[in-house]
Amino acid sequence: MAELADILTIIGFLITILTFLKVINNSKEIKELNKKNFFINRLPENLHDLKKSSSKLSVLISQTDNNKKEILIEISGLSPILKSIKRSLKKEDLEHYNLLKEEVDKHKKTYISIDDVAWIRKLTKNFNLLEEAYIDKTYRYLSTLITDIENMNKDYKKDLLK
Repeated sequence: MAELADILTIIGFLITILTFLKVINNSKEIKELNKKNFFINRLPENLHDLKKSSSKLSVLISQTDNNKKEILIEISGLSPILKSIKRSLKKEDLEHYNLLKEEVDKHKKTYISIDDVAWIRKLTKNFNLLEEAYIDKTYRYLSTLITDIENMNKDYKKDLLK
């Protein structure tokens, strides 16, 4: 009788391990489905917002010196859009997202003129001035991300194994 109890204990233990592994696998599948859901439902809106920002930046860049404040505001506005987009993209699709995110995050310590910089930032040199190179790089990465997302969307629509 003790042998039967030992065998049933081992079988119960194996069932517990298999159940645990299945739960882990299901969690991964749920995360993947969640990403697909965001990709299908949220990404088109985010793409529209990115294109709108890109168009606005394109117009503002034509007269950079007169539009520095508006350019910085527009770049700052990309941050929440990017936060939402990240939920829709897989790890292997984040290359261009990361490039743009890195540039956009610089807006937190970017100033239009040296006069706007707090003395402590000047002392520690922990600031950036809004320069044409930064604007061009941000705009270029934004355009690349838009193209990347559009291509992913086309690929997804053609994917037979959705």
